[in-house]
Amino acid sequence: MKSYFSCASLLLLTLFLLCQSAQAAWYDSNFTYKRCIQIQAGQVSGSSHSDFPVLITETNIDASFFTKVQKSTTSNMDIIFVDSTETTELDREIVLYDSGDELLEAWVRIPALSGSSNTIMYMYYGNASANKPNSTATWSGSFRGVWHMQEQPDGADSILDSTSNANHGTEMNMEPSDLHSSGRIHGCLNFSGTNEYIDCGTDTSLAITGQATISAWIDLANANEFAYRTILSKKNTWDSPKGYGLEVYPGLDYVNLLAGGSDYAGTDSANHDTNWHYFVGTIDNTTGLIYKDDVSLSLADAGVGALGSDTQALHIARHSGGGGYFYGRLDEIRVHSVARDLNWITTEFNNQSNPGSFYLVQSESNNFTPTATPSGTPSATPTPSRTESATVTISATITPTATISFTPTVSPTPTHSATYTATPTVTFTPTRTITFTVSPTSTITLTSTISATITVTATATISPTSTHSPTPDYAAPDLSNVICYPNPYQAETKARPEITFFNLPRRATIRLYSISGSLVTTLEKDSPGNRLTWNLTNDQGSAVASGVYIYIIKRENEKKRGKVVLIR
Repeated sequence: MKSYFSCASLLLLTLFLLCQSAQAAWYDSNFTYKRCIQIQAGQVSGSSHSDFPVLITETNIDASFFTKVQKSTTSNMDIIFVDSTETTELDREIVLYDSGDELLEAWVRIPALSGSSNTIMYMYYGNASANKPNSTATWSGSFRGVWHMQEQPDGADSILDSTSNANHGTEMNMEPSDLHSSGRIHGCLNFSGTNEYIDCGTDTSLAITGQATISAWIDLANANEFAYRTILSKKNTWDSPKGYGLEVYPGLDYVNLLAGGSDYAGTDSANHDTNWHYFVGTIDNTTGLIYKDDVSLSLADAGVGALGSDTQALHIARHSGGGGYFYGRLDEIRVHSVARDLNWITTEFNNQSNPGSFYLVQSESNNFTPTATPSGTPSATPTPSRTESATVTISATITPTATISFTPTVSPTPTHSATYTATPTVTFTPTRTITFTVSPTSTITLTSTISATITVTATATISPTSTHSPTPDYAAPDLSNVICYPNPYQAETKARPEITFFNLPRRATIRLYSISGSLVTTLEKDSPGNRLTWNLTNDQGSAVASGVYIYIIKRENEKKRGKVVLIR
């Protein structure tokens, strides 16, 4: 008779054999039950990772597990994890255990997580005499703060930091209903976008220099609003000389990574929506990178300032100096003192977004000791001793599961260029004319001429690397060469209070914002020329103060942004 096995059956059989071959004597015979857990190498990006915290949830664990655990407080739990040799206990943190709803959230530090071969470990449980508190070593090394964003069972108004740094956060103005939201990984916090935030203090462990990584799961309440929303900040102001931060601007598709001074790494292609996404920003001295889920985003602005030690408080869901309140849900926020690479970030995303594919769990094994009861009537007369033994056979049924994944290949986007030539002729009566010649690096020169006819020929070549002069005053085909002048604007050197934008297309909208994200004014252009002037006032007609202002230029499907500096 022929027998046929599916790929899934073969996978489960392989798991069983690997666990059996690795199995030695029980790590601790006081634990009655254990399960072999196999982390899939195909889910680990890169060759290997050291001290990687792996998330283990109730996924792939059958309901009988929740009837066998003897201790159910996270500070005293009879659930432990050991390595493949069953000789060394692994550091772990139990964030959540709920036997009624059958929920588990455990983080296990794997000393060496392989991307080439499956990693084996064991979960032991069922020991009423165990006293196993959480280990802060689970988050050792570069982890400066790890916030699971869950309210404490005793109702204390704090969000615990799981590292040994104890940078616990204090809930500020949070409503009770905001503390029990359904998160990406069990519970999370829900922020109203007004005055709710978490204050994590000013401990020196958060004053990072050189390299850093900021990560968080976010779920926006409104993916189209025109406002800055802060995920995490350790900067007093947007352009303060030290500190770091991560923020989004949903309506403009921005994600900004702030570091050092007013420079930042920013992307306008985040494609925000109202679903859970994993956003990560990494800082390596003056290089900043931004990731969404397991993809590195292209940057419209690539520079960041060098990180410097600072004394500002770290705030979650608002700027350290106030404002920029987050609107939506936040979960699993972390700060590292190293710049993690894409392989680490992809492995985190795979584990946290789909634990069921990241690892497989073998059926339960037990450690019952068989006993035998002799028959007959005891006699006072000594008789030779005898040893009785019993053999217990344990069988298990394994239900095969399989996960198939593939990675699509995306072809590069082709580049393009365009050329146009304009030969206008202008005739007017003789008069005195003032001609302004402006370029990004020149000053304004005033010349006086008398002329009756002016003939102008303009030729421009547009390509991803071309430049375009702001003169003559003919509408540009796109936003690629827009400049503003003067920048910075200094009142004592200028006769008129205005800044002019050059190389604009016929139709364009310019919005100017304060550094805190408030809309200052909106300028509309619908004219043949390429210029539009801002008179340095807001929408109410009042003169704006000195400072840094952000401009956003939109034309059809194009966007361009930059900064202007005003010195009154």
